[in-house]
Amino acid sequence: MGGPTVHVNLSRLRERVALRPRAAVAAVPALLLAGLVGVPAVSSPAQAAAPTARTVLAKVKVKAYAPVTGYTAARFGKAWADINHDTCDTKNDILWRDLGRTAVLAPRSRCVVARGSFHSFYTGRTIRYSRTHPANTAVDRVVTTQQAWRTGARSWTAQKRLIFANDPLNLVTVDKATSARRGNRDASTWKPATTARSCSYVARRIAVQAKYGLWTTAAEKKTYTAVLAHCPRQPAPTGGAALPRAAGRPAPGGTTTPGDNLPAPGSTVNPSPRPTTGTGPGGTGTGPGSTPVPGSTAPGSKGSSPKPGFSVPPTQGSQPEPGRDHTTDWTVDQMSPTFDPGTTSELRKAAVGARPGTVMTLTPGLYLSRLVISASGTPDHPIVLQGPRDAVLSSGGIGSGTGLYITGSWVVVKGITLSHSQKGVLLDGSVGTVLDGIQVTDIGNEGVHFRKGTTRSVLRNSWIHDTGKSSPGFGEGVYVGSAVKNWKRSTGDDMTPDRSDGNLIEGNTIQDTTAEGVDVKEGTSGGVITGNTFLHSGYSGANSADSWIDLKGSGWSVTDNRGTSAGIADAVQVHHVLFPLSYPRDVQCTAIPGSGEDNAVSGTTFTDGGSASLFDEHYNACQNEI
Repeated sequence: MGGPTVHVNLSRLRERVALRPRAAVAAVPALLLAGLVGVPAVSSPAQAAAPTARTVLAKVKVKAYAPVTGYTAARFGKAWADINHDTCDTKNDILWRDLGRTAVLAPRSRCVVARGSFHSFYTGRTIRYSRTHPANTAVDRVVTTQQAWRTGARSWTAQKRLIFANDPLNLVTVDKATSARRGNRDASTWKPATTARSCSYVARRIAVQAKYGLWTTAAEKKTYTAVLAHCPRQPAPTGGAALPRAAGRPAPGGTTTPGDNLPAPGSTVNPSPRPTTGTGPGGTGTGPGSTPVPGSTAPGSKGSSPKPGFSVPPTQGSQPEPGRDHTTDWTVDQMSPTFDPGTTSELRKAAVGARPGTVMTLTPGLYLSRLVISASGTPDHPIVLQGPRDAVLSSGGIGSGTGLYITGSWVVVKGITLSHSQKGVLLDGSVGTVLDGIQVTDIGNEGVHFRKGTTRSVLRNSWIHDTGKSSPGFGEGVYVGSAVKNWKRSTGDDMTPDRSDGNLIEGNTIQDTTAEGVDVKEGTSGGVITGNTFLHSGYSGANSADSWIDLKGSGWSVTDNRGTSAGIADAVQVHHVLFPLSYPRDVQCTAIPGSGEDNAVSGTTFTDGGSASLFDEHYNACQNEI
């Protein structure tokens, strides 16, 4: 990974978001899916583990400059090429990074930075940037392309030269006047005026030269040594663009994306290891992966004292801390967007401005917001929203609103809580999104809904409980697709199903849901439900809710699920659904193609020795519009 998260220590609870470099999360979806790691959290400063510039300098070769013969800027490819495939050119990527929270995008653009302010890397002076009057601003290469050509780049491939010219490690935003004075001079003949700026400057030059195998001259190394004598612990920055691999070499470890490892229907799936005992998130009792102890009560389970209702935590930190300079927590060397939102409204702005690789890290507190993430990441650079269990998103009441609404693709949501909303998480048309280790609780209707063609997305290791607070018949823990009567609303055509296919529901605890724990609708196919624990799920009887899992789709694999039998008729029910009487006569009462067909169910067990059925198959009556 390319860079650490920076966590800001605060003296009191407040709502906060930190953004991390795109490169730092390149493999997050694959790693989450494999169950190997989560999004890393590093509480130490960004430089803590970085080698010093002195150490890196020892690895840089010393030679005389080669001739400049043959050099042109065109040798380094298209100017400001989009090498990270985020659909934005490199120059705007760097402006977005360096202007940070002051950056304002142009109308109707998710890429072009219209205005803002920054601290010049060379002088530290604050410069105001405007796209309409850009003459005072430059994005400079710390090691220029001409210097690179004369110290090794002449022999590179065109691809490597293109990457070098657009590598964020080598790019800084500066005032144009100082940039012009520097020109193509190396550090032996030009460096910033102050010691601190010189230390940062030479450290970055050394890092770039070492990364690309460029050499330095004897005169420049002498300057490096003299400057670093004043800052011997100056870290060498790391990260930036990935270098091209040698032809024919496989990528280390390979890459996968959410949903790539979905097993074929009927195949055996080994669920991720989960703890067998322990306390539930945020309190005592039984939590995800736990087995209820006889005589004990899990949080919110029947037999425990009734909950007094959701207690809304105080909205602390709704205003920035007085006198705090919110720009000092981030530096250019962290190679990241410098957003530092301090309020719910700033969180919304961060979500609106999210681009591939943006990471938003919440600290404990209540975010009273119907948060929408409409931007998309990429398989290699997802958008990440993460935080601890006591970072809570809420719409403000169980009667209306969705806690988190995702219409973009390649989004990772990790660790946080969604509570006190009509719907917890709603995904519409999302591809490759991962919900990992979240809690969804005290919800009016369903907890998590995969809808409107959401495909190859994942819900894993999460705790979904206490749903259906306002409408018990619609209180599913997880809902996949749309009922036939809602197809037109989802797809625009009442004969076209909602193809929310290939989704993975794995290793979750689904508890105290008034309707089914998982309700898979007709028209969906190819998904997997495995290794989940159902505790008092699907018990209300409202809207025919009497099972853990209702399976009306086709080609689903349902394996190794377990839980309690109290209050249900069956653990798993497969339904063959007919077109309802409200449909045209030529199709009404005929079977919906594929509904209830070719599903594989195995390994279902009760943990309480209950008398309910493990499996049943239902052929629904014609009037049934489930």
